[in-house]
Amino acid sequence: MLSPQITVALPEVVTRIEEKAEDLGWDVPPVLFALFHRQLVKGSPLHLIEVEASPFALDLKPGSDSSLAGVLNLLVGFISIPENAPGLTEWLDATHRTFVGYALVCEGFQYTPYADYAYGDINMVPAMADAEVRIVVAIDTDGRCYETRRVRGEGPQPITVHDGLTPQLLAGAIPDVLSRLVTATHHL
Repeated sequence: MLSPQITVALPEVVTRIEEKAEDLGWDVPPVLFALFHRQLVKGSPLHLIEVEASPFALDLKPGSDSSLAGVLNLLVGFISIPENAPGLTEWLDATHRTFVGYALVCEGFQYTPYADYAYGDINMVPAMADAEVRIVVAIDTDGRCYETRRVRGEGPQPITVHDGLTPQLLAGAIPDVLSRLVTATHHL
């Protein structure tokens, strides 16, 4: 079970990830981050959440949210192969840190676009700009989900924290497979 200090820090981490994504701009492929905790001084209440790009390359085009779930499913399978555990365990505990979850930054549509509309075609179809959204979703090892969105051209929305992965939340392919990825990694 994660400490209260970590659960209080995670929404701020998601905010920082979204701000960094905004600095990088739009039309960027999805990125998976691993989240780690490291106590700064033994016995100290000071905690640090480290955000590290995952060693698993997603190699997808921006806005390809349908194939993103498939790639994450492949990662779950890769992590679950017993022969891969030693290398992954070494990565997870490289510097005496504790894995606390994953965060994913991806772009996609928040509603069905016009027929034949391709992601990023807003110059040709400006009316679709509000359909394109950047999503940052993080899931911790206790099953809490942290999420924020930014519609292209607008400011970020407040972070939503779900204390548990409800059936409605798991109905979305990304939270479901991200949750399974966290569970598989946490059990290494």
